[in-house]
Amino acid sequence: MHGLLVDDDETYTRVLRTSLARHGMEIEIAYDAATALELAERAAFDFALVDLKLGEHSGLDLIAPLRARRASMQIVLVTGYATFATAVEAIKRGADNYLAKPVTVAALLRVLAGEHAETEAPRE
Repeated sequence: MHGLLVDDDETYTRVLRTSLARHGMEIEIAYDAATALELAERAAFDFALVDLKLGEHSGLDLIAPLRARRASMQIVLVTGYATFATAVEAIKRGADNYLAKPVTVAALLRVLAGEHAETEAPRE
């Protein structure tokens, strides 16, 4: 699988990329929305893991443009600020799933395989 990690936390993305590579995945990283869209123009990603907070921007705003570039791409929004309202908004905007940070590799692999990830429910 070929994936795109979009998160402004450089350490988190490097560690996650290394862990996913051990499972045979090819991963590219974008630390901001503009870079994510540029990479999505050049490569056909199977999935994108998008952080809700990207500096001054919202990962919610990336869902539609990423979906427009590749309709079959699985889009998973992740956040350390999980709320029910944000989860609903992410799904309404076209995300395939919503996970609370920290996201484990096992949980992400289950989600990408179409299984339910056992994560904590968003807080109200």
